[in-house]
Amino acid sequence: MKKLVLTLMMVSVLASFAGCGNETKDVDTSVEETEAVVTVATTDEEVSDTVVDEEVVTEEETVADETISEEDSSNTEVTAETEGDSSGVQKLVYDKQCLHDIHGVSNIRQLGGYVNKDGKVIKQDVLIRSGNLVHCTPDSQALLSEKYHVSDIIDFRSDKEIESMGEDVEVDGAEYHHIEMNTSKEGQEFLNENPELGKKMMELGKAASETHDDTELTLFRADIGIISVDSAVNYLLSDEAAEKYGEFFKILLDKPEDSAIVFHCTGGKDRTGLASTLLLYALDFDEDVIKQDYMLTNEANAEKIEKLMEAGKEYKDDEEFLYNLYFANGVYEEVYDKLVNGLIEQSGSVRDYLINKVGLTEDDIVKLKDIYLE
Repeated sequence: MKKLVLTLMMVSVLASFAGCGNETKDVDTSVEETEAVVTVATTDEEVSDTVVDEEVVTEEETVADETISEEDSSNTEVTAETEGDSSGVQKLVYDKQCLHDIHGVSNIRQLGGYVNKDGKVIKQDVLIRSGNLVHCTPDSQALLSEKYHVSDIIDFRSDKEIESMGEDVEVDGAEYHHIEMNTSKEGQEFLNENPELGKKMMELGKAASETHDDTELTLFRADIGIISVDSAVNYLLSDEAAEKYGEFFKILLDKPEDSAIVFHCTGGKDRTGLASTLLLYALDFDEDVIKQDYMLTNEANAEKIEKLMEAGKEYKDDEEFLYNLYFANGVYEEVYDKLVNGLIEQSGSVRDYLINKVGLTEDDIVKLKDIYLE
């Protein structure tokens, strides 16, 4: 069943790919995976500090061409596709949500133009989700400040990710908020029990820095089970994650008027993906639209997914291995379903989860709608 889903998703990604102008050329000296960064030492005691988070994003995916073409800039004013399919459901288009004039940031897109159940629309350019801002170009930093008026940047990366990859660039006028969400706990325990694998990972990490290609490192991590769909889901459904999302919503509720908020993790797909899902539920969106927003990552990362999967099939033609390998850069619809169903199992509905677990009040939900909808 997983193999069939993988094949269908690959076909879908390749058929629907639309570029955002944020592809990059070099690999960062830090290597991460499924929101993943590994810091491995040479002694057993040091290996206990190793952290694996979840999402592969390297400098190859984030250092962008600073030249902004007229074609790039013209797309920033396009809203979400408003025509629905035969069922009347709004169709989201990645190319129309992507911030084409922001370079050095992967998977960056705004939620403006999404239409909720009551016909209310998210305001343009006020909610921006993305990968990390470590390699955001100087021109793009200026645009985030002067054009998009970003007041707050929310970073879900772990301390070890930031230590290894680097801090976000500074954006004038924006307050930085670090809400650590460590999706690596199960992987960290495994490496503590198998220090020799950690050392091997360190060697591959050094090679990736020298060759500007982390493919072999990613293949190895998937092979030993460090890239894991189940591990990511377990963390995102934990009480700790619910508490962290509560901090996220507090910042959203305090957004200054006529400003924007950027929220991101490493690659903007798992921790950020569920943050966006919860926000859209709070704003009373149809589940089909919410799921589309989650799945747009596959269009943003289509080229990276294709390259990695081709290498993966040559490395090891194994169903479970390839299933988890895809998750390094892509997302699965069934994972979205598992997350949403998990929230419902905990609280009865996603709305009740937001109130009982995340800590929102009914007044908070009304306020969120007042701030972000028109």
